[in-house]
Amino acid sequence: MRFTHLHLHGAMIVALATIIACDRTPKQEEQKQLQSSHLSQENPHQEPTMTDPFAPSYSEPVTLTGILDIDRLPSGKRFQGTWLITDTNQPPLLLSYRPIKEYFHLIGHAVTVTGRHKTLSPNVQQVDAHHFEADSITPTHQDQLTTAHLDALPPAPLIDPAQGISQWNHRWVHIHGTPQALEQENNSIFKDVTLTTTSKASFTLSLNQTEYKQHWLPLVGKQSTILGKLIITDDPKVFILSGPHLMCEGFVDSCPLPSTTGKKPSLPSKKSVPK
Repeated sequence: MRFTHLHLHGAMIVALATIIACDRTPKQEEQKQLQSSHLSQENPHQEPTMTDPFAPSYSEPVTLTGILDIDRLPSGKRFQGTWLITDTNQPPLLLSYRPIKEYFHLIGHAVTVTGRHKTLSPNVQQVDAHHFEADSITPTHQDQLTTAHLDALPPAPLIDPAQGISQWNHRWVHIHGTPQALEQENNSIFKDVTLTTTSKASFTLSLNQTEYKQHWLPLVGKQSTILGKLIITDDPKVFILSGPHLMCEGFVDSCPLPSTTGKKPSLPSKKSVPK
């Protein structure tokens, strides 16, 4: 087979193009990718970039003030939230799924928090609450702090409903009262029971079988101290004491908390996914 001058010239062009393509430097490759990215933004018909289906979304940065509180007891899956109560008439903001030890001394105090409102993806496991990603938490009134550090969670305050109760909404408290017996026993998994105080206020507690049988029944009819999270209802005489709970016989200042370990002193990461 004979090669003409045109055949030879064409082969040389193909070979030269192949060498140039293989000899492209990393810098040239990067420039080409950037150009491609720029063009894709200009072309609305090009396939959009895939987003992370598990990533949260955030609001613009804001600064909030409120009362800091931390769950005194862990609930299911070790959840033990750190909360900011900005308004007792509104749901509190969840700052962390764990107690943050470096803020134990700020519990019950007014704090200033900077950060962003956070919306978790429906594809991740989460607590039904308003989430807030905090960048900083500082005391609003530094002169009112009695200590700069605590190794353990402080006892929740003992409150007297007769002295006012609305300001304690969404906060952990101790209540003095008398546990009441159920009017009729049932086989339900949870028992809704009533704690009656000397001021005639009623607190409803929803207890699982273990709490009911081992802790509530032995205290029925006796003066007792109950720890829980206070939730106000539309009825000015009926309140919810959300759990988990601690129960002590007798009127005492506080029920002793079990030993707990706080989270290492750091704010939650924006990339973290609650477990």
